[in-house]
Amino acid sequence: MKKTKAILLATLVALSTFAIGIVAQAAIIKNERNNIQNDNIQPSLFDAEITFYIYEGTGCGCVPIRDAFINATSGDGQDSGVTDENGTCVLHMVINSDYRVSIEANDYNSVLFDFNVIDNQIFKFHLGEPNGGSSINTLPLFYRIITRLLGR
Repeated sequence: MKKTKAILLATLVALSTFAIGIVAQAAIIKNERNNIQNDNIQPSLFDAEITFYIYEGTGCGCVPIRDAFINATSGDGQDSGVTDENGTCVLHMVINSDYRVSIEANDYNSVLFDFNVIDNQIFKFHLGEPNGGSSINTLPLFYRIITRLLGR
């Protein structure tokens, strides 16, 4: 009888140890998955703020252009925005990445350029006089609708 109790007790201890090991391993795996997901959500420490100022005209009499659409794309990411009433728009880009930037505003020539993000940078563009009274709208229609719906 004592042998049977000892065998049952040893089996119970072995099964308990095995079960605790499985639960601990599952908890470790779940924690690692959460860490990977959190890493993907957190912004990069290597982002820079790139500020764009978009104006009409030349010299000191420049007028800010509101609602100019700015889009920046790279293999490392993309950001876009619309200028405010001061002609200002701030985009977030990854440092040491090459970006292609396009600037579009109603009745103005589009601007397209490439640059490498070094650090926080400022760009000022003077789009000049509106194009010969053209009524063609170069802003993407979906973006204008969304920004108006959101009240931006």
